[in-house]
Amino acid sequence: MRILLLLLLFVAGCQRETLVERANREQKLIVSVGVDPETLDPQLFSSTNSLHVIRALFDGLMRPNAEGEAEMGLAERCERSPDGLTYTFYLREGRWSNGDLVCAQDFCFAYERILSPNLASPNAQLLYVLKNAKMFAEGKCAFADVGVKRIDDRTLALTLEQPPSYFLSLLYHPAWFPLNKGSVLKHGAIDDRNNEWAEPQNIVTNGAFCLDEAKQGQFIEVRKNPSYWNAAAIQLAKIRFEIIPDNNTEERAFRNHRLHVTETVPFSKIAYYQKERPKCVVVTPSRFSYYYLLNVDNPTLSSKDVRQALSLALDRESLRNLRQVPAFRLLPDYTRCPALTTTEFNPDKAKACLARAGYPNGKGFPKLTLTINNMESHKKTAEKVQEMWRKHLNIFVEIESLDWKVYLSRRRSGEFEIARGGWFADYNDPLAFLEIWKSHAANNYTHWSSETFDALLDASSHQSQGARTQTLAEAEKVLLEASPLIPLYFVNEIRLVDESVQHWKPNLLGWHLYEHVEVQQSKGLQ
Repeated sequence: MRILLLLLLFVAGCQRETLVERANREQKLIVSVGVDPETLDPQLFSSTNSLHVIRALFDGLMRPNAEGEAEMGLAERCERSPDGLTYTFYLREGRWSNGDLVCAQDFCFAYERILSPNLASPNAQLLYVLKNAKMFAEGKCAFADVGVKRIDDRTLALTLEQPPSYFLSLLYHPAWFPLNKGSVLKHGAIDDRNNEWAEPQNIVTNGAFCLDEAKQGQFIEVRKNPSYWNAAAIQLAKIRFEIIPDNNTEERAFRNHRLHVTETVPFSKIAYYQKERPKCVVVTPSRFSYYYLLNVDNPTLSSKDVRQALSLALDRESLRNLRQVPAFRLLPDYTRCPALTTTEFNPDKAKACLARAGYPNGKGFPKLTLTINNMESHKKTAEKVQEMWRKHLNIFVEIESLDWKVYLSRRRSGEFEIARGGWFADYNDPLAFLEIWKSHAANNYTHWSSETFDALLDASSHQSQGARTQTLAEAEKVLLEASPLIPLYFVNEIRLVDESVQHWKPNLLGWHLYEHVEVQQSKGLQ
């Protein structure tokens, strides 16, 4: 009996500690971000993969709470002028990861950089609410004329063109984060897009975590910042962002106790986890609008009839599953903006539109290419859409699957005909989804332009809330009728989250607040 007991103790002692168990002991969260972030520059990123890491590394004046509403961040308090146009922010004492104090001038420098015409930031339009910001971005005035003023080292004043109700929620987007002037200029000019200040070996940050180690295509690891203003509230010692582009590889890593949180779940595995480990399946309602972009510079797609035919030929209900909710418009329901028009599935109308464009029954229609990034879910959607276009329009569209960074580059430069696209709201307002379609907007990859649409968005900034909501609904109607995009579905976020992870609560915008998260050693995987 004694020998058996000793043998059991020996076997137990030889059992290897899993990565998740060790991470729990070390208070380290291991989370997949899918593909490699294209940049850690808060002013140049354009993907949620980058956003996950940037939000851990940087901090702004305001931050979102669990409901997606604005609460004080690096700003301890703010005052609003009687006319509602000037906000004065009083900063907490914060430090950069190189030891420098975070001061008002860091915000002034950051705002001058993001608005610089040569930088061509995809997020610059978020600052156009500032007085003369758009004028400066167009090279029509000096930065001194922009509504940004350093009162003293701990006081910053921002003056607006108009007082939008959503202004404070704008401020927790990374476009509004401060930058360490010395670290940026050490590696290049203020408006140099190729400046390497945000490379892992150079980056200086002010957020809840500091960059500890990074290996391209493998992982990014950050550690708790002891100088962060709210460091006492942070439970995690480290976060390791794993780069795992393949959904199936990611799921295996979770199943083998190598991940706390996945970026997504393969379709084929959802039912298994719902039955066998339901507590690990976390579903967050639709916040992401998924659509296809139609490049109107293409001779074929310049025809509104062709664009409408491609949209009318799609049975969106056939795309429905736990993750995908069919979209018949651009705006998700939570925006509370009325739908004045919607897309529909009508093969007969689709054929009529195509015939009117000069392609009866698809005859003579040139071959087009649908460009996606190489992920299982995008491929499955593309193949279903490809088949619907073949069946209902008698046309063939080739699918081109690219590496993530190549796909981003091609989309940004307009080197596509039809491309996968999608958008998370940058702030809690319908305008967050609509303003990217304005003429010449950096994220308007379709190159579609409408004076009517632009005028409606501009008019909305001067209106009362009720009138404004109606104006934005009219703008969406103009956009949908022109069809430079094809809404497909809204995406429910589905992740696998280990039971040891506590307080993993995405807010209304789908942003995860790592400051609230902790891992408990006593609740590791069984």
